[in-house]
Order: sequence, then C-alpha cells, then structure tokens
Amino acid sequence: MKQFKFICVVSLASSVLLSSCGENEAPIQDEEIPAVADVSEVDEVNNEEEQSFDPNLSYEVPTPSDLFLALQSLGSEGKFDFLNNPSKVSNYGDKKSKALNFGVYFADLSYASSFNYGPELVKYIKVVDDLSDELNIKSALDKALTDRLQEHISAGTVDSIVSISSDTYYQAYDYLDQNKRGGTLRLIVAGGWIEGLYLLTNMVESYDAESPIVEEIASQQLTVESVMGFLNDFADEDADVEEIMGELSDIEQLFMNFEYAEGTTESSVNDAGLTVLEGGDRPIISEQQFNELKSLVAELRNSITG
Repeated sequence: MKQFKFICVVSLASSVLLSSCGENEAPIQDEEIPAVADVSEVDEVNNEEEQSFDPNLSYEVPTPSDLFLALQSLGSEGKFDFLNNPSKVSNYGDKKSKALNFGVYFADLSYASSFNYGPELVKYIKVVDDLSDELNIKSALDKALTDRLQEHISAGTVDSIVSISSDTYYQAYDYLDQNKRGGTLRLIVAGGWIEGLYLLTNMVESYDAESPIVEEIASQQLTVESVMGFLNDFADEDADVEEIMGELSDIEQLFMNFEYAEGTTESSVNDAGLTVLEGGDRPIISEQQFNELKSLVAELRNSITG
C-alpha cells in the first residue's frame, strides 16, 4: 500500500489544495511552516508492519469545515438526523469525554453551518460554549464571535457562519497549543475527525464508487495518518490519547488496505502562492470496505457520544 506524508492535508482526492497552511492556520509552536507543502515520502509499506511516525514531521489535519464545505460545494445535501443531540452534553463527566465530545459537537456545528441547518445551529453554539467552559478554554473564545454567529444565523448568511465557526475552532486550537494542553487538544481533534467520518458515511444512501461522497471518504486515507501521527505526538504523556489511538487502530488499518487507481500528478502554484497538487494515484474504497468502515466508525462514535 502507499503511505502519504504531508505537512498539511486537505482531503479532496481529485485536487488537493494545501490551503490550511494559509489564512486562518492553526499554528504549531516553535516551528516554521513553509508556504509550500512538503510531501516527504510516497512509499510501499507491508500490511503486517507496525505503523511508525516520523518525529521530525509536523502532522496537521483539516478542520471540520474543510471537509463539509467541499461536499456542499458539489451540491450534496446535509442529513441532520445523525448529529449528536445537544441534550446529551450533561452525560459527559470526565475530561476525556468532554474533550472528545467538544470535537464531536464542533464537527456537528461545522456540518450544520455548511448545510444551513438554520435556527437549530443556536443549540450547537450553546453546547460548544458550555463545554468550552467545562474544559477551561472559554476564555479563548471571543464572545463577539458567538454574537456574530447568532446574527448571521438570523440573516441566513451561510458563508459567514462557516467562516466564524472556523475562526472559533482556530482560537480554541491556538489556546490549547500555547498553554501546553496537548492532550486535550488531541482528544478534541480526534473527536471531530471521528464525527466527521461518521457524518460522511451516513450521507451515503447506497454505495456508488463514483459518488463524490464515497470518493471523499476514500480520500480520508490521506488524513488518517496525519490524525494518528498528531495523536502519537502526545500518546506517551496522556493515557487518554493513547487509548483513543488504540480505538482508532482498526479504522486506520482498514484505510491502509485500500487499493489505488493510477493517475499522473501535476503541480502548480496558485495566485496566493500555494502549491496545488492535482491528479495522482487516488485511494479507492470497495463496497465491502465501505460497509466495514461505516460499522467501525459508528461503533467508535457511539461509544464516545453514548
């Protein structure tokens, strides 16, 4: 199988725009992030080998908004029945469940924003705000941001809602990173990615290999290593992070077993000075793998949300 290592990853398989290194970037302390993404390796690895992570590599993952806006722009419609019910927030009593479900609810907020869930968005803003208080990161979230969110929800300006919710995510990320709370940060990222994958798999009514949603799910193979590498950075210091890595291992292994459709890769530099990679080999998920992935993700997600 092929193992992809990126400094930054945005998940569209057909055209990878490395925009998460630009505006609204979540900073990584004590490192200089290059303007052009560095693809360090594409190599063959044995299915039986234990996954290893390069300690000199910076692992980043896309925000929930990156994931859903790509599909919204292709005309996909949101399904809101699968969002985690805000009323369940009182069930999350320990640090691990609070942090994981902060990520879950933030992914839900991003999903609901991207697909214009309307007034129901207010409930997700409130639950994110409540959990930020319980995780002692509320001071990182500018109250003006939530006030602006409320205004744009009333006005129905979807693009502004998504932009503001992304700003809120970056503020939380930056605060946790700067205050050396890497364990909490990684649990939030893990919860958000798991929820995003859960929502994606439940957007598929029937498997179609050429469906944009199915292709997007397959392209998450480009993200799973970044997620696991990001978690691995703190696994030795936080037992909760180590535990969620173990719980993700079956999902990771399934992604690593995908086959590839061959293609050529072309690169260009856009007007913003960012490198755009287009084409190239792309991962393909079979119907059997899709069904297995959907089951694994649902099991893990439901164990988190209760």
